[in-house]
Amino acid sequence: MPLTFVGAFGTQFVTEKRAVQVTTDNALVIECKLEIQIGSEFIHVSQLPDLGTSNTFTFEINTILRNYLKSKLLPLTAGSVASDNTLVYGFGFYGTDANGTTISGEVVGGGGATLAYNFSQDEFTTINLTNYTCDLTGNNTRLLLTDYANPRKIVRNSYGVLSTLVTLTLQSWVIVATDNNLTVISTSQYAPLGTGIGSERYGSSVLFQASGVATRYFVFLADTPIGAGFTQTFRSKIYSFEVVDTPCNYLELFWVNQFGVMEGWLFDTNYSDSTSIEKASFLKNRPVNPSALDRGQDIYKVESVRRFRVWSDYESMETIKFLNSIALSPQVAIKVNGALVPVIVENQSVDNFNYHEPINRITFDLTLANKRINVV
Repeated sequence: MPLTFVGAFGTQFVTEKRAVQVTTDNALVIECKLEIQIGSEFIHVSQLPDLGTSNTFTFEINTILRNYLKSKLLPLTAGSVASDNTLVYGFGFYGTDANGTTISGEVVGGGGATLAYNFSQDEFTTINLTNYTCDLTGNNTRLLLTDYANPRKIVRNSYGVLSTLVTLTLQSWVIVATDNNLTVISTSQYAPLGTGIGSERYGSSVLFQASGVATRYFVFLADTPIGAGFTQTFRSKIYSFEVVDTPCNYLELFWVNQFGVMEGWLFDTNYSDSTSIEKASFLKNRPVNPSALDRGQDIYKVESVRRFRVWSDYESMETIKFLNSIALSPQVAIKVNGALVPVIVENQSVDNFNYHEPINRITFDLTLANKRINVV
């Protein structure tokens, strides 16, 4: 029996241990070479048999794939974009002899399928991809957001964001703007962009701007070509956004969630803003005839960092679980003067469940990622 692909450990979107394995009964194969293709680039890794075996070869590929992924928030510009946090790759195996020469017949592809890899997913439970089918035969969804009972809030002239695990090129993002009476004001559409395999697009996000006079926005996936307003063939749930007019006291937060795509949330009035300050000083040298200013200490450095505390309204457990991904995110930012400014979430833990005391609010402590240092 020639080289045989045994399988991949973990799912396509679980990265605690991402490994692939092959086996053979050909005694001439003493080493195996793994070839990974990412775009037009080929990566080769050689592996000796697993300990205690002479015919099984296991390759841990997390480290390799992570070198090609980056935690990245998207620029706030209306349109469909790729998250850049999902990677499509293919792999194959080559059984080699002592000289590194491939043995005839000892070549196999990785199950004949190209796989998608996501750097962020670290859940303990396996994701059931059938929950995200979003195909043309049903009304299921690959959207990653929770279905909210209340609309999400968005500041007028600011941006909303919605992201998916996988979309098809036969589908489009649709944004319907309405007034308070749900009278349609405008309809716009964007083709899903992202890393692709055939008709599938991984890590597709859409950003839209709440400009004009509309007071509500409804975002969903629909078949292409689209109709006007809500006359669509829906391929996802409809997600609603309520426009908040400025001036208002709010903090906009954006982050890369556990699926590797961008999310956003508006904390309307539920935030505080402060500055923590540290000073370094030394004792002055006192001259022979000191004046009043020659006494005491000199401050030679002042470090200041801006801090924020945000907290949610009373929310459902589904929404709380969704917001918990802020604390787990590798990259979080707040919006300041139209630009995203990185922050660090200082929470050491978040509450997931409490039977006796239901969790209905969540608080996050944030600091700007950069300190301000004044040196005298």
